[in-house]
Amino acid sequence: MSNYILAIGIDKYPNCTKLNNAARDINNMIDVLTESYDFEKSNITMLIDEKATLEGITNELENYLASQEENDNLLILYSGHGDFDELLQMGYILPYEATPYSKATYLPYSTLFSYIKAFKSHHILLISDSCYSGSVFTPYRKVETSKEKLDKIPSKWAITSGRLEPVSDGEPGKNSPFAEAIIKVLEENQSLLSVSELSNKVLSEVAEKVDQIPRGEPLQSFGHKGGEFIFSVKSSPKKTTKSKVSKESAERQELIDLIKAHYDLEGKIEEAENENKAGTIRRLEREKESLKNILNKELIKELEIHKNNISKESQKPDNLPKEYIQKSIEIQDIRKAKNKVVREQKYNDAAILRDKEKLLEKEIDGLLNYAELVDNLTLSGGSLYRDYFMCQFLIQTRSNIKFDKRDRIEAIFGRILFYDLSFRHGFISKYVYEDSRRKIVDILKKDLT
Repeated sequence: MSNYILAIGIDKYPNCTKLNNAARDINNMIDVLTESYDFEKSNITMLIDEKATLEGITNELENYLASQEENDNLLILYSGHGDFDELLQMGYILPYEATPYSKATYLPYSTLFSYIKAFKSHHILLISDSCYSGSVFTPYRKVETSKEKLDKIPSKWAITSGRLEPVSDGEPGKNSPFAEAIIKVLEENQSLLSVSELSNKVLSEVAEKVDQIPRGEPLQSFGHKGGEFIFSVKSSPKKTTKSKVSKESAERQELIDLIKAHYDLEGKIEEAENENKAGTIRRLEREKESLKNILNKELIKELEIHKNNISKESQKPDNLPKEYIQKSIEIQDIRKAKNKVVREQKYNDAAILRDKEKLLEKEIDGLLNYAELVDNLTLSGGSLYRDYFMCQFLIQTRSNIKFDKRDRIEAIFGRILFYDLSFRHGFISKYVYEDSRRKIVDILKKDLT
């Protein structure tokens, strides 16, 4: 798995107030990442000052859109001016040529997040040191999970230097308080460091020194699936703890406890309805909705973990035609080659490879009767994880499946797993289980075709 960095730092704004330390902060963070962690200088793209125009940033985002693969990680670093529109409730990055109060010259965070959602990368982490950068988040609640497990699950996170507030650039010649804290935490760390740990330590460091509060959370609306990027120190390979089995058992028990809490809430709501307690019903329904959101994310986590384990064992589904497998591997090879030439800025070669990729995608669609294949899926309790792995494999090779449909398919698989675990642990009867499962499987098969 390769780690890439897109680094943007702007001090010398021609139309806005100049900053003191943005480029220094970016360079110093990259120094510690390349010296102490699994980041190589050859995988870093630097946009400093006049290179960080709106066009320059957009072009690099387009390059990553074309080149990132599912086994790549992408870290986006931004240090520069930011703005926030109260009326639109929208945050912005200010590129090099930005003109104050002219939003046509700004880069909206919403545009950046559209790219982040579309990137295929396994982990994506945005670290933004700018004013009002905290406008990027949606509500989130964390369920504790081991670092080894979190690293396997795809994630999209952001750490920002503040919330809806101006932030300090620091004294000239020194790092900003936010960058200084990140560098300090990374330098002092001696083992595996998760994104959530990094953000918590940075928050504590910054809040003690200046009047701003950093924030670090998942980007829930942009493809986050529950994992975290884990910073791995070069000198110490990733460790497996003796208590791995017990940790996995504890994490599965957390999922079962969430399912039990769901049914407990349903029982309380039924009691409140029988007693006509409207206020209690509304409160419990809100609680149930919040729990449902958390539970859905944990179910997707469980599916992703098993998918990754199956992928390590077999690399590919065993019930697909050999020619399909062969061409899907060719597509992956072409995408890797395209990744390489894009990095070398050989855009004509990249265009040729892109055309080959599109042609292969058309050919591969003609090799399968998807309706028949989907109809033959057993989707039983014993085959669910392998069926999920196969469906994700198919989605990976079919670029015409849109993100909202991919998300919906994942959510339906999660719902099937929910019913499987509910029945297995005695929360529902056999008749409710079979009826509910049959209906949701029918919905899934329609979506897959």
